Amino acid sequence: MVAVLALSGLGVAAMAQDSGWGTSPTRVYGGLSTQGVGFGVAKALNSSVDLRAGLSVLNYSTTGRGDINADANLKMQNVGFYADWFPVESSGFRLTAGYQFGDNKVDLTGKPSGGTLNVGNGTYTVGAGDSISGQLNMGNSAPYLGLGWSQHGANQTGLSFNFDLGVRFGKADVSLTRNGFGTLPAPLLTQLDADIQTEQTKLANDLKVLKTYPVIGVGLSYRW
Repeated sequence: MVAVLALSGLGVAAMAQDSGWGTSPTRVYGGLSTQGVGFGVAKALNSSVDLRAGLSVLNYSTTGRGDINADANLKMQNVGFYADWFPVESSGFRLTAGYQFGDNKVDLTGKPSGGTLNVGNGTYTVGAGDSISGQLNMGNSAPYLGLGWSQHGANQTGLSFNFDLGVRFGKADVSLTRNGFGTLPAPLLTQLDADIQTEQTKLANDLKVLKTYPVIGVGLSYRW
Protein backbone atom coordinates (compact mmCIF):
# COMPACT_ATOMS: atom_id res chain seq x y z
CA MET A 1 0.00 0.00 0.00
CA VAL A 2 2.83 2.42 0.89
CA ALA A 3 4.51 1.69 -2.42
CA VAL A 4 1.26 2.33 -4.30
CA LEU A 5 0.76 5.65 -2.49
CA ALA A 6 4.34 6.65 -3.17
CA LEU A 7 4.02 5.87 -6.87
CA SER A 8 0.72 7.75 -7.01
CA GLY A 9 2.32 10.76 -5.34
CA LEU A 10 5.17 10.70 -7.83
CA GLY A 11 2.65 10.49 -10.67
CA VAL A 12 0.67 13.49 -9.38
CA ALA A 13 3.86 15.46 -8.89
CA ALA A 14 4.98 14.67 -12.43
CA MET A 15 1.59 15.71 -13.83
CA ALA A 16 1.68 18.96 -11.84
CA GLN A 17 5.18 19.71 -13.12
CA ASP A 18 4.20 18.96 -16.71
CA SER A 19 1.10 21.15 -16.45
CA GLY A 20 3.10 24.06 -15.00
CA TRP A 21 1.11 23.93 -11.73
CA GLY A 22 3.71 25.92 -9.80
CA THR A 23 3.63 28.86 -12.22
CA SER A 24 -0.05 28.71 -13.21
CA PRO A 25 -2.39 31.62 -12.28
CA THR A 26 -3.61 31.88 -8.68
CA ARG A 27 -6.74 33.64 -7.51
CA VAL A 28 -7.78 34.62 -3.98
CA TYR A 29 -11.35 35.69 -3.34
CA GLY A 30 -13.79 36.77 -0.66
CA GLY A 31 -17.42 37.81 -0.43
CA LEU A 32 -20.89 37.29 0.96
CA SER A 33 -23.34 34.50 0.20
CA THR A 34 -26.35 32.69 1.60
CA GLN A 35 -23.78 30.60 3.47
CA GLY A 36 -22.27 33.65 5.15
CA VAL A 37 -18.90 35.36 4.88
CA GLY A 38 -16.47 33.43 2.75
CA PHE A 39 -12.97 33.43 1.35
CA GLY A 40 -10.76 31.02 -0.54
CA VAL A 41 -8.07 30.38 -3.08
CA ALA A 42 -8.15 28.95 -6.62
CA LYS A 43 -5.33 27.56 -8.72
CA ALA A 44 -5.42 26.95 -12.47
CA LEU A 45 -4.87 23.28 -13.26
CA ASN A 46 -4.83 24.03 -16.99
CA SER A 47 -6.39 26.53 -19.39
CA SER A 48 -9.92 25.22 -18.77
CA VAL A 49 -10.00 23.98 -15.17
CA ASP A 50 -9.35 25.64 -11.81
CA LEU A 51 -9.15 23.78 -8.50
CA ARG A 52 -10.51 25.75 -5.57
CA ALA A 53 -10.86 25.57 -1.77
CA GLY A 54 -12.99 27.90 0.33
CA LEU A 55 -14.34 28.55 3.82
CA SER A 56 -17.70 30.12 4.69
CA VAL A 57 -19.19 31.02 8.09
CA LEU A 58 -22.67 32.18 9.07
CA ASN A 59 -23.88 32.58 12.67
CA TYR A 60 -27.19 34.26 13.41
CA SER A 61 -29.46 34.34 16.46
CA THR A 62 -32.94 35.78 16.84
CA THR A 63 -35.66 35.87 19.49
CA GLY A 64 -39.37 36.06 18.91
CA ARG A 65 -41.95 37.14 21.47
CA GLY A 66 -45.65 36.30 21.26
CA ASP A 67 -47.86 33.41 22.24
CA ILE A 68 -44.62 31.41 22.22
CA ASN A 69 -41.27 32.92 23.19
CA ALA A 70 -38.81 31.34 20.78
CA ASP A 71 -35.04 31.50 20.45
CA ALA A 72 -33.43 30.42 17.18
CA ASN A 73 -29.70 30.01 16.53
CA LEU A 74 -28.47 29.40 12.99
CA LYS A 75 -24.98 28.00 12.50
CA MET A 76 -23.42 27.29 9.09
CA GLN A 77 -19.71 26.59 8.85
CA ASN A 78 -18.37 24.92 5.72
CA VAL A 79 -15.09 24.07 4.06
CA GLY A 80 -15.53 23.33 0.37
CA PHE A 81 -13.37 21.82 -2.35
CA TYR A 82 -14.36 22.54 -5.95
CA ALA A 83 -13.43 22.09 -9.58
CA ASP A 84 -14.33 24.98 -11.91
CA TRP A 85 -14.64 24.24 -15.62
CA PHE A 86 -14.50 27.16 -18.07
CA PRO A 87 -16.13 25.99 -21.34
CA VAL A 88 -14.75 29.03 -23.17
CA GLU A 89 -11.15 29.68 -22.15
CA SER A 90 -11.35 33.43 -22.80
CA SER A 91 -14.56 33.83 -20.75
CA GLY A 92 -15.07 33.97 -17.00
CA PHE A 93 -18.23 31.83 -17.14
CA ARG A 94 -17.75 28.54 -15.34
CA LEU A 95 -19.51 25.39 -14.20
CA THR A 96 -18.67 24.17 -10.70
CA ALA A 97 -18.82 20.81 -8.93
CA GLY A 98 -17.56 20.16 -5.44
CA TYR A 99 -18.12 18.88 -1.93
CA GLN A 100 -18.63 20.73 1.34
CA PHE A 101 -17.77 19.62 4.87
CA GLY A 102 -18.94 21.40 8.01
CA ASP A 103 -21.69 22.07 10.52
CA ASN A 104 -25.12 23.27 9.35
CA LYS A 105 -28.01 23.47 11.79
CA VAL A 106 -30.65 25.60 13.47
CA ASP A 107 -31.26 25.15 17.21
CA LEU A 108 -34.69 26.16 18.52
CA THR A 109 -36.13 26.65 22.01
CA GLY A 110 -39.76 27.60 22.53
CA LYS A 111 -41.75 28.34 25.66
CA PRO A 112 -45.35 29.55 25.77
CA SER A 113 -45.78 33.02 27.23
CA GLY A 114 -49.13 31.97 28.72
CA GLY A 115 -50.03 28.98 30.83
CA THR A 116 -50.91 26.58 28.01
CA LEU A 117 -49.18 25.00 25.04
CA ASN A 118 -50.85 24.06 21.76
CA VAL A 119 -48.89 21.35 19.99
CA GLY A 120 -50.08 18.80 17.46
CA ASN A 121 -53.73 18.15 18.24
CA GLY A 122 -53.59 18.88 21.96
CA THR A 123 -53.49 21.69 24.51
CA TYR A 124 -51.40 21.28 27.66
CA THR A 125 -50.85 23.16 30.90
CA VAL A 126 -47.29 24.49 31.10
CA GLY A 127 -45.19 24.89 34.23
CA ALA A 128 -42.41 27.37 34.91
CA GLY A 129 -39.61 25.11 33.60
CA ASP A 130 -41.45 23.50 30.69
CA SER A 131 -40.34 24.10 27.09
CA ILE A 132 -39.96 22.50 23.69
CA SER A 133 -36.54 22.40 22.03
CA GLY A 134 -35.70 21.34 18.52
CA GLN A 135 -33.10 21.22 15.81
CA LEU A 136 -33.03 21.43 12.03
CA ASN A 137 -29.98 19.50 10.83
CA MET A 138 -28.97 20.28 7.25
CA GLY A 139 -26.07 17.83 7.19
CA ASN A 140 -22.35 17.95 7.90
CA SER A 141 -21.29 17.13 4.34
CA ALA A 142 -22.96 17.52 0.98
CA PRO A 143 -22.21 17.78 -2.75
CA TYR A 144 -22.45 21.12 -4.51
CA LEU A 145 -23.28 21.98 -8.13
CA GLY A 146 -23.45 25.44 -9.59
CA LEU A 147 -22.32 28.00 -12.10
CA GLY A 148 -20.69 31.38 -11.82
CA TRP A 149 -18.30 33.93 -13.18
CA SER A 150 -14.76 34.83 -12.18
CA GLN A 151 -11.70 36.25 -13.84
CA HIS A 152 -10.07 33.80 -16.25
CA GLY A 153 -7.78 33.69 -19.25
CA ALA A 154 -4.03 33.71 -19.54
CA ASN A 155 -3.66 37.50 -19.55
CA GLN A 156 -6.41 38.41 -17.05
CA THR A 157 -4.95 39.51 -13.73
CA GLY A 158 -5.71 42.00 -10.98
CA LEU A 159 -8.91 42.80 -9.11
CA SER A 160 -12.28 41.62 -10.42
CA PHE A 161 -15.86 40.73 -9.54
CA ASN A 162 -16.99 37.15 -8.94
CA PHE A 163 -20.44 35.55 -8.74
CA ASP A 164 -21.81 32.13 -7.74
CA LEU A 165 -25.23 30.52 -8.13
CA GLY A 166 -25.66 26.92 -7.07
CA VAL A 167 -27.26 24.30 -4.87
CA ARG A 168 -26.02 22.39 -1.85
CA PHE A 169 -27.62 18.92 -1.82
CA GLY A 170 -27.90 18.18 1.90
CA LYS A 171 -30.71 17.11 4.17
CA ALA A 172 -33.35 18.69 6.41
CA ASP A 173 -33.82 16.45 9.44
CA VAL A 174 -36.06 17.88 12.17
CA SER A 175 -36.15 16.77 15.80
CA LEU A 176 -38.33 18.10 18.64
CA THR A 177 -37.93 17.30 22.34
CA ARG A 178 -39.94 18.21 25.41
CA ASN A 179 -38.18 19.59 28.47
CA GLY A 180 -39.83 19.38 31.87
CA PHE A 181 -43.58 18.73 31.98
CA GLY A 182 -43.03 16.64 35.10
CA THR A 183 -46.34 17.73 36.62
CA LEU A 184 -48.37 16.11 33.83
CA PRO A 185 -49.83 12.67 34.57
CA ALA A 186 -48.42 9.73 32.60
CA PRO A 187 -51.34 9.44 30.13
CA LEU A 188 -51.00 13.12 29.20
CA LEU A 189 -47.23 12.76 28.80
CA THR A 190 -47.83 9.90 26.38
CA GLN A 191 -50.30 12.04 24.44
CA LEU A 192 -47.90 15.00 24.51
CA ASP A 193 -45.13 12.86 23.02
CA ALA A 194 -47.50 11.75 20.25
CA ASP A 195 -48.51 15.36 19.52
CA ILE A 196 -44.85 16.43 19.46
CA GLN A 197 -44.18 13.68 16.92
CA THR A 198 -47.10 14.94 14.82
CA GLU A 199 -45.71 18.48 14.95
CA GLN A 200 -42.23 17.21 14.07
CA THR A 201 -43.55 15.38 11.01
CA LYS A 202 -45.42 18.48 9.84
CA LEU A 203 -42.39 20.71 10.36
CA ALA A 204 -40.13 18.28 8.51
CA ASN A 205 -42.51 18.30 5.56
CA ASP A 206 -42.59 22.12 5.54
CA LEU A 207 -38.80 22.37 5.60
CA LYS A 208 -37.85 19.57 3.21
CA VAL A 209 -37.24 22.20 0.52
CA LEU A 210 -34.01 23.03 2.38
CA LYS A 211 -32.55 19.69 1.29
CA THR A 212 -31.56 21.64 -1.83
CA TYR A 213 -30.16 24.73 -0.18
CA PRO A 214 -29.67 27.65 -2.61
CA VAL A 215 -26.23 29.23 -2.63
CA ILE A 216 -26.03 32.75 -4.05
CA GLY A 217 -22.85 34.72 -3.60
CA VAL A 218 -21.04 37.83 -4.78
CA GLY A 219 -17.57 39.10 -4.03
CA LEU A 220 -14.21 40.28 -5.20
CA SER A 221 -11.15 38.35 -6.27
CA TYR A 222 -7.54 39.08 -7.13
CA ARG A 223 -5.65 37.01 -9.71
CA TRP A 224 -1.98 36.91 -10.55
